[in-house]
Amino acid sequence: MHSIQDMVLVLSKNGEETKESTKNLATANEQLAALVSQFKLV
Repeated sequence: MHSIQDMVLVLSKNGEETKESTKNLATANEQLAALVSQFKLV
């Protein structure tokens, strides 16, 4: 039973890290889109 509890904790931690990485990636994507839009031809 102890190892299942450990796996749940690891999965929970990984889920939180994934959520944070996703937020960071979305922010970087928005910044990149703003930068690229400055170079678009009209």
